Amino acid sequence: MIISVLNVDIDLTIIRFLINLYFNMMEKIERDHYGWDITVEGKKFFDRFWVAYTPNMNYIFNSIGDEIYPRIAMNYAKQNNLSIELNKDKIESWTDKAISVFIEDISTIRIKYYIDVPFSILTTLENRLDFAMDLARTRIAKDKLTPVDYYIGLQNDPRKNYRIKL
Repeated sequence: MIISVLNVDIDLTIIRFLINLYFNMMEKIERDHYGWDITVEGKKFFDRFWVAYTPNMNYIFNSIGDEIYPRIAMNYAKQNNLSIELNKDKIESWTDKAISVFIEDISTIRIKYYIDVPFSILTTLENRLDFAMDLARTRIAKDKLTPVDYYIGLQNDPRKNYRIKL
């Protein structure tokens, strides 16, 4: 996105880079680790690093074709006592709408927390950022919790208000 300031066009990524440079902030991103995108951010003279997990949408779209679409279609057919052969168009139409709702719901998932990495003069911000990323990766690998598993675990939570039940 480009904005104009004093008749000068400035790209927002350049502005973000300059702000990060000013505050000595560094960010590291890893894509598709067990279906999650991991972002770790930290500042040079701070012990606390911000970690955020967001669902990787490529992983979500692949799992829709593999497991989610058939599961939603079968649940709809069972709930409404529909024959798959006789009501195929109705089931497909409802399932397509349900998949778009599912994508809206799962894209809102954000897991955020802080990791404390001790500051020392001998370690650089990049070294501490790598350490925080390793801890974040280990936490996901230990649980082997994918975004779809997380969604299934929280689908009945009234605070989340997920509209599609798997």
